[in-house]
Amino acid sequence: MVSVDKISAEIEDAEIRKTYDLWGRHTPAIRLGDTDAITITAKTEEGEEVEEMFIFSLKPDGTFSVVTPNRVSRARRKRLATFLKYYHFADNVEKYNLKKGIAEWKGKKVEVIKSNGKHIFVPETLMPELRKAELRKAELRRAG
Repeated sequence: MVSVDKISAEIEDAEIRKTYDLWGRHTPAIRLGDTDAITITAKTEEGEEVEEMFIFSLKPDGTFSVVTPNRVSRARRKRLATFLKYYHFADNVEKYNLKKGIAEWKGKKVEVIKSNGKHIFVPETLMPELRKAELRKAELRRAG
């Protein structure tokens, strides 16, 4: 099994922004229909700042849908849904109002991992590495 050292951090700021405010008019996210982004800034116990971004499309009622015909967009939205569930912000992500709920994120604890820089831990991001490790274990069991 792959082990990852996790560092505790606290969310200092979280906001919903339009992708064109972040990157301008010609962004790949807009072509995929994902017009919004959540930017999160967290501070670790060592005092380091960690930033994370989740790209999605906000509905007028403040919710978002994981279902979309585009695979890349669906993967991005599933990552946000996993984040919301893992850190207990929402049980039902389809009904969770991000516009109202994001105000409550400040001060909440999250876990940070080192992986090509520092990132807020979202379990789904490690799935390919975990699957590879499990496959290797299964091969060793069959061979031995």
